[in-house]
Amino acid sequence: MKNKFGLSLLVLIVSGCLIISVGLIVGAFFLFKSQKEYTPPVVEVTEVPSVDEQMDKIQGQVSDTRGLTMTSNLDRALMTTTELRDVV
Repeated sequence: MKNKFGLSLLVLIVSGCLIISVGLIVGAFFLFKSQKEYTPPVVEVTEVPSVDEQMDKIQGQVSDTRGLTMTSNLDRALMTTTELRDVV
Protein backbone atom coordinates (compact mmCIF):
# COMPACT_ATOMS: atom_id res chain seq x y z
CA MET A 1 0.00 0.00 0.00
CA LYS A 2 2.81 2.41 0.90
CA ASN A 3 4.56 1.53 -2.33
CA LYS A 4 1.49 2.45 -4.45
CA PHE A 5 1.07 5.74 -2.58
CA GLY A 6 4.73 6.61 -3.02
CA LEU A 7 4.61 5.75 -6.72
CA SER A 8 1.43 7.78 -7.22
CA LEU A 9 2.97 10.75 -5.45
CA LEU A 10 6.11 10.49 -7.59
CA VAL A 11 4.01 10.34 -10.78
CA LEU A 12 2.04 13.43 -9.68
CA ILE A 13 5.21 15.38 -8.89
CA VAL A 14 6.91 14.45 -12.17
CA SER A 15 3.74 15.23 -14.13
CA GLY A 16 3.41 18.60 -12.44
CA CYS A 17 7.04 19.44 -13.17
CA LEU A 18 6.57 18.49 -16.83
CA ILE A 19 3.45 20.62 -17.16
CA ILE A 20 5.18 23.61 -15.57
CA SER A 21 8.25 23.13 -17.80
CA VAL A 22 6.13 22.99 -20.96
CA GLY A 23 4.27 26.11 -19.86
CA LEU A 24 7.53 27.98 -19.27
CA ILE A 25 8.94 26.92 -22.63
CA VAL A 26 5.78 27.95 -24.50
CA GLY A 27 5.64 31.26 -22.60
CA ALA A 28 9.31 31.98 -23.37
CA PHE A 29 8.69 31.17 -27.04
CA PHE A 30 5.86 33.70 -27.31
CA LEU A 31 7.80 36.27 -25.30
CA PHE A 32 10.83 36.07 -27.61
CA LYS A 33 8.57 36.06 -30.68
CA SER A 34 6.82 39.24 -29.54
CA GLN A 35 10.16 40.93 -28.84
CA LYS A 36 11.37 40.21 -32.39
CA GLU A 37 8.27 41.89 -33.82
CA TYR A 38 8.54 44.92 -31.51
CA THR A 39 9.18 48.25 -33.14
CA PRO A 40 9.82 51.20 -30.85
CA PRO A 41 7.40 54.12 -31.13
CA VAL A 42 8.41 57.09 -33.21
CA VAL A 43 8.87 60.17 -31.08
CA GLU A 44 8.18 63.46 -32.77
CA VAL A 45 10.19 66.34 -31.43
CA THR A 46 8.08 69.44 -31.19
CA GLU A 47 9.02 72.95 -30.23
CA VAL A 48 8.53 73.68 -26.55
CA PRO A 49 6.39 76.78 -26.04
CA SER A 50 7.84 79.63 -24.02
CA VAL A 51 6.78 80.30 -20.45
CA ASP A 52 4.66 83.27 -21.57
CA GLU A 53 2.87 81.11 -24.17
CA GLN A 54 2.21 78.44 -21.56
CA MET A 55 0.85 81.05 -19.12
CA ASP A 56 -1.40 82.49 -21.85
CA LYS A 57 -2.76 79.02 -22.57
CA ILE A 58 -3.45 78.33 -18.88
CA GLN A 59 -5.07 81.74 -18.48
CA GLY A 60 -7.35 81.02 -21.45
CA GLN A 61 -8.30 77.61 -20.04
CA VAL A 62 -9.13 79.10 -16.64
CA SER A 63 -11.21 81.85 -18.24
CA ASP A 64 -13.11 79.29 -20.34
CA THR A 65 -13.67 76.97 -17.35
CA ARG A 66 -14.97 79.74 -15.11
CA GLY A 67 -16.87 81.51 -17.86
CA LEU A 68 -15.15 84.80 -17.06
CA THR A 69 -13.20 87.25 -19.19
CA MET A 70 -10.16 89.24 -18.17
CA THR A 71 -10.83 92.94 -17.66
CA SER A 72 -7.14 93.83 -17.35
CA ASN A 73 -3.77 92.22 -17.92
CA LEU A 74 -2.11 90.29 -15.14
CA ASP A 75 1.31 91.25 -13.88
CA ARG A 76 3.42 88.13 -14.26
CA ALA A 77 6.75 87.56 -12.62
CA LEU A 78 8.84 84.45 -12.11
CA MET A 79 10.46 83.88 -8.74
CA THR A 80 13.73 82.20 -8.06
CA THR A 81 13.85 79.34 -5.59
CA THR A 82 15.24 81.64 -2.92
CA GLU A 83 12.52 84.25 -3.47
CA LEU A 84 9.81 81.60 -3.29
CA ARG A 85 11.31 80.17 -0.10
CA ASP A 86 11.32 83.67 1.45
CA VAL A 87 7.67 84.25 0.52
CA VAL A 88 6.52 80.89 1.81
